[in-house]
Amino acid sequence: NALKLGLLTPDPDLDATPPRGPRIGPGAREILERGRRGMGGVVLQLRGISLGPGASPKRKDPKDHEKENLRRIREIQRRFREQEHSREQDQSRPLKVLWRSPKYDKVESHVKAQL
Repeated sequence: NALKLGLLTPDPDLDATPPRGPRIGPGAREILERGRRGMGGVVLQLRGISLGPGASPKRKDPKDHEKENLRRIREIQRRFREQEHSREQDQSRPLKVLWRSPKYDKVESHVKAQL
């Protein structure tokens, strides 16, 4: 039975074929390089933005946070002064007199009577 199955005798076809290596297509190296760099850089390069090493433009002058903060503080102070000024102007205006019916001109105020 073992001879019929071919278990004991070596198969000449198996020994004749050399072991195959991995199958690599012609564009495999490009795919490997893209995988190492990542696709984000390639996609952004297409739109004119580059994230690759050395391709990013250097800032000529670092941002001065102290100057920016002072500018913002002065802006807030200026707005606050303007609000205060507008409040003072609103207070100096006399209050608007409400409409009263001439029908009640002869009626005396209860508050005025108590005073």
